[in-house]
Parts: sequence; structure tokens; C-alpha cells
Amino acid sequence: MGLTRKLLSVSTLGAVDMRSDKERTARYTQATKKEAKKQTELLRQQTRAAQQAAAAAQRQPVAQPVPPQSAPPPGFFHDPQGGQFLRWWDGIQWTDMTQPLAPRPGDGS
Repeated sequence: MGLTRKLLSVSTLGAVDMRSDKERTARYTQATKKEAKKQTELLRQQTRAAQQAAAAAQRQPVAQPVPPQSAPPPGFFHDPQGGQFLRWWDGIQWTDMTQPLAPRPGDGS
């Protein structure tokens, strides 16, 4: 930078940039290259992290779904709450419908 340009730049407290086009271009190019290097490194780190996550996901065993247990068909069954009744099972849940147990053969009743 020439002496005159330096004096003008200092006297205006840097408000007027007296750099030549070559100096301005060189400074912009350096800053751009530096930013490009940062972006490239960041992209490499993100790629590595994604590859490691994918590899870890492939190593984990896949849980096999457990087939649902088959429930008994709808009908009257011994009351799970106890007592001398049969209770209706609708295939999903117990209902309020009951009936007395049938007498056993040979009980004499």
C-alpha cells in the first residue's frame, strides 16, 4: 500500500478503504478459501458421524415381533373370580353374564 493511501486511510480512521483492487481481491480470496476449508472440514465430520451411526444401527439386532397369544374362543368357562358359576368369555374379556354350574353326574341331585 502506498504512503498516500495509508495516510488517507489513517486520517479517515479506516472509513475510507484505500486498498488497491489487487489487495482487496487477494484479501477476499484468502477469506473465502479459509471459510471453504472450514465448511469442508465440517462436512467431513458430519459424514463420518453419519457413517458411524449407520454402522452402529446395522450392528444392533432387530427385535422379532412376538406373535399374539391365541385367546380361547367365546363361551362359558369357570368363573375366574371363583364361585359356583360359569362366566361368559366373549373372546376378548369376561362379561357379567353367568350361569350356575351344571350338576356332576352321580352327585345324586
